[in-house]
Amino acid sequence: MRLRGPTGVWQSRTRFKTTPVPRKR
Repeated sequence: MRLRGPTGVWQSRTRFKTTPVPRKR
C-alpha cells in the first residue's frame, strides 16, 4: 500500500476503494 501517491490515500481504506481519486482531501 503506497500512501505517498494520490491513489494511496484511498487505496489504504477499503471504503474508498470504490470511489475514484478523491483530490478534495
